[in-house]
Amino acid sequence: MARAMADTDGIFRLLHLPAGNYKVVAITGYNDVLMSKTLAVRNTDLLTTECDEFFLAQAKPKTSKKKYADTLLKQVVDSVVVYKKRREMAVFGSGRLLKVYHICLGFTPVGAKHFQGDGKTPEGHYTLSCKNPYSQYHKSLCISYPNKDDREFAHKAGKQPGGDVMIHGLPNGEGSRKDEYVADDWTWGCIALNDEEIDDLYAHVHERTPIMLLP
Repeated sequence: MARAMADTDGIFRLLHLPAGNYKVVAITGYNDVLMSKTLAVRNTDLLTTECDEFFLAQAKPKTSKKKYADTLLKQVVDSVVVYKKRREMAVFGSGRLLKVYHICLGFTPVGAKHFQGDGKTPEGHYTLSCKNPYSQYHKSLCISYPNKDDREFAHKAGKQPGGDVMIHGLPNGEGSRKDEYVADDWTWGCIALNDEEIDDLYAHVHERTPIMLLP
């Protein structure tokens, strides 16, 4: 929803935010989360912390499972927040929550992705960098992993960072088995929806949309 770099005094300034409760996540250059807390915003808030930048997402409200799959999007999505531990992905537009999806993650779901083949889903701030209507998994939205810091981290360890991290649907031809797939984390590090859900999201999101992936 919003992100900011510190000024010369170490102050983050966010102007003209709609009133409401927001989740503030402070991250370092290596996408390490230093702080995650809820912040009540009335107009303009200042925050001081030792980090490189922070990403602001509207705080997740309590949501019933009935809201997951049945409500179709009706407007453009302009930011996405993934809550890995909860297996939830919230999408926002014009400052408000539009929908929450249940998701499946990589087969090693705990921890941030660093290396090729580790089965982990990334954590940190990225963008949706491309759209692929001809995916082997129905449709897909590319996540901009690895970034420069990810590549440097892997290089220092003498490994490859991996790539091709997507939000995608089910394997082609498997759409009728969505209830079986939703019960487990089965991807190689991607975020999986069912085919109807990726169709819905794909139609309402643009390239370069920010996405924040939280532990």
